[in-house]
Amino acid sequence: MYYCFDQVGRIPFDEQIRNFQNTLDQITDTLGADDVARQVGRSLFFVGMGSNDYLNNYLMPNYPTRNRYNGRQFADLLTQEYSRQLTKLYNLGARKFVIAGLGVMGCIPSILAQSPAGNCSDSVNKLVQPFNENVKAMLKNFNANQLPGAKFIFIDVAHMFREILTNSPAYGMCLLALINCVYCILSSFFFFFLIFADISL
Repeated sequence: MYYCFDQVGRIPFDEQIRNFQNTLDQITDTLGADDVARQVGRSLFFVGMGSNDYLNNYLMPNYPTRNRYNGRQFADLLTQEYSRQLTKLYNLGARKFVIAGLGVMGCIPSILAQSPAGNCSDSVNKLVQPFNENVKAMLKNFNANQLPGAKFIFIDVAHMFREILTNSPAYGMCLLALINCVYCILSSFFFFFLIFADISL
């Protein structure tokens, strides 16, 4: 979210928000403030973040973050920053949000490769649970009129992962190896999940 993205070729969320603000400024000159505000308010903002803060920061042996914060403290720190950033988007006119939680990160290929038996890491899965819990609580507060006029929907990616893993034939998957690509699969099913998320924005 804010520690190491520049070093691994990713754009920090703060920078993405600044780019969005710059774009709004540019198109406002052409379309007018009222039209831009109306279109932004009608737009759906999909945000999924946090995985790189763990994979490319907290879990990296050459980073000092794990020595500074325990798992709960790090989740609290990320959520505090996340809240500030989403509030910034709200202040720029965003009103409809779909927020993806972290998946079962202990089962992604880079973590599986660290296990001689190719097993999921329970410790990594437990590590990221507080972040998802924090994000759910944060969004509940946002929806309880902390950010008037906004609607936030949480996508429980971890639950969907476990559902696909447990009932893979129901989703047309016969090979367990396909589970390693679950994040790509989830992206393909994005609109399917939105239907069952009961979006009434």
